[in-house]
Amino acid sequence: MEKIIFIFELDFTLWDCEEVRHDKLKQPFKKKGLAIVDTNEKKLSPFPEIIKILDQIKNSNYGIVFTSSTKIPECTRTLLKLSGIEKYPDITIFNSDSKNDQVGSLMAQTDIPANKIIYFDSNPDNIEQVKPYGINTFLIPDEGLTYDTFLLAMKNASLTMEIDKLGIVWGNK
Repeated sequence: MEKIIFIFELDFTLWDCEEVRHDKLKQPFKKKGLAIVDTNEKKLSPFPEIIKILDQIKNSNYGIVFTSSTKIPECTRTLLKLSGIEKYPDITIFNSDSKNDQVGSLMAQTDIPANKIIYFDSNPDNIEQVKPYGINTFLIPDEGLTYDTFLLAMKNASLTMEIDKLGIVWGNK
């Protein structure tokens, strides 16, 4: 069986950063409950069901990629660590390239067919940039990635064998 790669844009897909991109937050950061707070008291919080989704993918031995179009990748890495999700990605692509360039580079590196790549993003422009590759794309609603949205994405991608491997039983969450 070929490997599947799940690509997640960070901002507003995996975490909420109060209407600004995470690279606009000001260091130093501190933990405040489940949130991360910057010097101006702006909060960043992973969406509630993200760990459940990432655990399920990781436990099924599928690839996880986090992307962010940022000019300060060290800030992104710090926020990943503080949020507790730094252990999940097999690959991180944190640079100022377009999503088109980021995904194109990843596809060249991994040699995984387009139908085995699932891309999640909250930005419609990013989705449009990567659609020409023929990958499965899913626009994430304002509330971020939820488990129900993840299940719908898997079903719509027609990855039935892989859905079984993920341990998803339709109708029973």
